[in-house]
Amino acid sequence: MQDKEIIISDKGINNQQSILDNKKNVVRFNYKNMSNEAYVTYHEVVGGIFVKFGAEKIKQTGIEKLFMEYNRAYANVVSVLDVIQKSAYTKEIEAQDRIRDRKCYALVTAVKLAIIDEIEGADKVEMVINYYGNIARRGYDKETAAIDDLIRELRDNWADEIKSLNLADRLKDLEVENAKFKELMDKRYVEIAQRSDINMRNARQLLDNIFRAILNFFEAMTILSEDPIHNEFAKELNAVSTRYKNILAQQKGKRDKKKENLIDAQNDANTMSL
Repeated sequence: MQDKEIIISDKGINNQQSILDNKKNVVRFNYKNMSNEAYVTYHEVVGGIFVKFGAEKIKQTGIEKLFMEYNRAYANVVSVLDVIQKSAYTKEIEAQDRIRDRKCYALVTAVKLAIIDEIEGADKVEMVINYYGNIARRGYDKETAAIDDLIRELRDNWADEIKSLNLADRLKDLEVENAKFKELMDKRYVEIAQRSDINMRNARQLLDNIFRAILNFFEAMTILSEDPIHNEFAKELNAVSTRYKNILAQQKGKRDKKKENLIDAQNDANTMSL
């Protein structure tokens, strides 16, 4: 009798291990690193997957409520983004952004011409600029911060090169236009803050919480349920999430590599000056 119980126990363990082996984790990443526009686009695609694997197909208690809460939270995020984009200052901000972009391009062009003319120090300044990449393609806030950092970096660590390349005035022009842009953004923030119902950070946090609950549900179902639909859902969602996760990782990787090159250049310059 004891041997029979052991056999049954072993079979149960094997069955449990088989279920765990078939478990399919859902891909997660730091959604906070996404711009508002990318965030909305991502959840637009995810929402389509939820529709495809709707509550009527999943047939699990509680999931219908989660889907409904998700749809409401997503609609709220879209609404907040729409208000931001339609702010009274939006057109002015877009125009000012183009102005500072032109100042960025003017600085880059001046350095490229200095490279062609083989002016000493131009290659070092170019390396700094390359580290920051195409600043004009970044989101508003990230571009503002990048311009501030670029100007500070050039002034603090490459003052001699800036002087020899006659770039001081170009840096000043860029600084002035970036300051004007920040002022307009501050005005829009004040405008939006006056509406208590508009808060993108809170709206995204609510959607993240509901989304996380849905992901936890499906991960649990891949263990507890034999219905293959849960793994099918995870597979399709993972394909989308992996794409966005890789894009963010590639962007970070490029920034880290450029930072490493910049540090090496600074160390070389410091060594030469000793």
